[in-house]
Amino acid sequence: MIESLLNPPGPARPSSYYVIRQGDAYGLNLASGYWLDAEEFESLVTKANLLVDRSPAEAMDLYSRGFELYEGDYLACAPYEDWCSAERERLFSLYLRSSSRLAKMLAAAERYDECIAVAEKILTRDDCWEEAYRLLMFCHARLGSRSAAARAFERCTERLANGLSVSPMPSTVRLYQQILQHVGDRVELA
Repeated sequence: MIESLLNPPGPARPSSYYVIRQGDAYGLNLASGYWLDAEEFESLVTKANLLVDRSPAEAMDLYSRGFELYEGDYLACAPYEDWCSAERERLFSLYLRSSSRLAKMLAAAERYDECIAVAEKILTRDDCWEEAYRLLMFCHARLGSRSAAARAFERCTERLANGLSVSPMPSTVRLYQQILQHVGDRVELA
């Protein structure tokens, strides 16, 4: 099926420009100059991970570029195919972890609005990713909006209860209590 999508119609050939065929096995022709978004995403995240301590600005740029590449589940057109489910989960996990790193770095750089945008996008993919709620709470508090921070906590509590039947972690509750007592620059992200 893959070969029929990439090759022009006509008699079957042993190989094509994009797909190499050896018996019943197929593979990509690396000399074709193909570009895969999933491969580029992983490459950008790997490079960013190496630069986090040495060059935070460059790491944030690489994470941001990777973040923009991730548009959804790997091979979403085949949601029930076992052969790609492990890779789908691996890339999704990589997306969540790297996006969280980007959001934390943005918060540390006091780029609160950008952090909020990243955290909200994380939550569109996984509405039980508690770290994203903590980042939302922290950024809203730093921007002086205790009510927005409280709404983020309430949303977190509701999603965790409905989705996982759990309560927020102690670190999330501590941050919320800190926000209730203080506003703005006195709130610290654990």
